[in-house]
Amino acid sequence: MVDLQLHTDTNPMAPRATEDQIKSASLLVKRVDLKNFSVCQFAKPVKYCIAIVDTLLVEYSHPSNIWLYHFLVIKIKMLNLVLLLVDLGMMNYFDFYRCNESVVPEEFYAFRDMICPELFRENVPRNTSSLQGEGWVAEIMTTPHTGRVYDNIRMTKPCFYSLVDALTSRGLLPHGQTSRVSSVEEVALFMQTVGMHKRQRDNMERFQHSLETIHRRFHRVLSALCAMAPELITRPNFTDTHPSVATNSDFYPYFKDCVGAMDGTLVPAWVPRIDQNRYRSRKGRLAQNVLAICDFDMNFTYVYAGWEGSAADARVLNHAISQDQNFPFPPNGKYYLVDAGFTNYQCFLAPYRGTRYHLAEYRGHGRRYRTPQDLFNHAHSRLRNVIERCFGVLKKRFPILQWGMPSYLLQHQVDLVIACCTLHNFIRRFSHDDIIFNEPEDEIPPDMDSFYHREHPTVTELETQTVTELEAQRIFRDNIAMQMWASYNPT
Repeated sequence: MVDLQLHTDTNPMAPRATEDQIKSASLLVKRVDLKNFSVCQFAKPVKYCIAIVDTLLVEYSHPSNIWLYHFLVIKIKMLNLVLLLVDLGMMNYFDFYRCNESVVPEEFYAFRDMICPELFRENVPRNTSSLQGEGWVAEIMTTPHTGRVYDNIRMTKPCFYSLVDALTSRGLLPHGQTSRVSSVEEVALFMQTVGMHKRQRDNMERFQHSLETIHRRFHRVLSALCAMAPELITRPNFTDTHPSVATNSDFYPYFKDCVGAMDGTLVPAWVPRIDQNRYRSRKGRLAQNVLAICDFDMNFTYVYAGWEGSAADARVLNHAISQDQNFPFPPNGKYYLVDAGFTNYQCFLAPYRGTRYHLAEYRGHGRRYRTPQDLFNHAHSRLRNVIERCFGVLKKRFPILQWGMPSYLLQHQVDLVIACCTLHNFIRRFSHDDIIFNEPEDEIPPDMDSFYHREHPTVTELETQTVTELEAQRIFRDNIAMQMWASYNPT
């Protein structure tokens, strides 16, 4: 219950509550105490507060008792739910009485003195740094050392300004005349979060804005990038053979109909305790499964995020094919390269199980091929490795996808994956001198969270596939392996 000790006001002109008024206020506190409202009865805090509001409207709807709304303001401020009151328009009463103390009922001072006098103290400015966010971004962008720009923004300066122009020209980041945060600053804020793994409180100190402003601007850029995703994450070229295949005798003509590579990866997730078992991966970490397809230019052509970390890769693929109308299913005769975690099925060419496959197994003396299946698996692994490099580049540039996800809503975590893949494609398309893309293959860390292959396909993988279709794909793969073996060992 509320402590009845009075707070000593420093303003001698402020009216004081009498003992009778204090007793009356204490009785009212008991009548509307929050203990009468069980939190367990309400699914959301908003409904909890609305129930309290409704109670006050019924019992104290007379205009002379409008000061009781201040009691509600104080009580809900103690629950960190002031935003609800702002939405309800009730803070208008608060501001009115605070600016017009001569009309404040004396009962209000009794509540103020008893409950929370700290709320009426003068505000002390928090963000007083001489280097505000806009000034910090301007300093970064004008520094002669280009490495400072790349280290903080995770892309080159021309690419960064091209990104800002692309978002603003499409109307995805509208700004009013009174906006205190520019488009350049809020995009830099977003890049600090995903590229430097900064928390919102870190950005609050760096950019000298309130936590609410940081939160709102971050989600503005997140929504803008997701809206631009369909322009950048587009279907692969199903018509022409890619030059990296056509000009390499190890791959052509054997893989001339290949249009890309597909694989899955695990991205850290934050979920409520009740859902943690479903999102716990085989490594014991909370994660979401992300299925992705890329072309041989290292551009993502399809991203399907949000599945639980415990889900099998084939289950994610089956759901994407059956439920997502945007899945880029290749035409007849074309196919994607997949690892052994997927079934060797029409339009998805998998390696041979039971035969070495990973590139590390072919180094040194292991380069000598023993069978046609061995030769096929090595060529398949070299060509499919482009999706592993895409994941490696993506997580190296955006460590938020590698080190841990903040406690965002699950849908926002899914949107973060889409936004980072959109940025990946934008940088690939508009920044040909990007440092991470141009690093040697050995310097890009392998994606350790990719799906590992299983020994045998599951029933779920086979339930929609006929024996005839599986046999036809097996014969197709055997023919490629024998053609490669004939060229490798003509005797």
